[in-house]
Amino acid sequence: MTLAMPTPVKDKKSGIYYVRVRVPADLKGIVGRAEVSKSLRTRDPSEAKERFAAEYRKIQKRWASFRAKPEPLPLKKIVALSGRVYFHLMEMLENEPGEPAIWEQVLRLSQQAEAVEGGMEKWYGVVADEILAEEGIAIDKPTRARLLREVHRSWTQAASQQLKRAEGDFTPDPQATRFPEWEPTASPKVAIGCNGFRAWHSQTRSASC
Repeated sequence: MTLAMPTPVKDKKSGIYYVRVRVPADLKGIVGRAEVSKSLRTRDPSEAKERFAAEYRKIQKRWASFRAKPEPLPLKKIVALSGRVYFHLMEMLENEPGEPAIWEQVLRLSQQAEAVEGGMEKWYGVVADEILAEEGIAIDKPTRARLLREVHRSWTQAASQQLKRAEGDFTPDPQATRFPEWEPTASPKVAIGCNGFRAWHSQTRSASC
């Protein structure tokens, strides 16, 4: 029997559409709830369908990462994944980086990740989880340690560039090309009718259902 794919749900009071899906039984312990909900931030039905499709794909990949067997990754792929942190921050603040003092403080604080035991996991653990969930993959402990170090490098590199921008220097970063393009080994297998999501947050950005 073919199960129908979920569709956007319209809130009766606000008219805003939501993605609301049930969590599969085997993932409830990980997700921590029986149902997830996230606003699609639109009242337009056509736009809601497009946004729903994108969010649903993200949900499916997250489930795949929860169910995936931890595997090692070569350094090239690790660096490619870490580059997402760099490019996200650079694009998000492309036109307005803020004041230099902000980035000076950010760079000072980021040094704690290296100085404190468990700092890498504390600072970048949830960011790493989100990156892995985007691809629907799971990694082993040695690979995770390497990924956290590379995410730290990427974050520090981006923060340094934002400091330059804040000081009026928008010269392109010559080191931005060090990140190779991500080449997935395989697409995660998803089944229509399975639904779920896990909220995550970090000190630098957040996302939730």
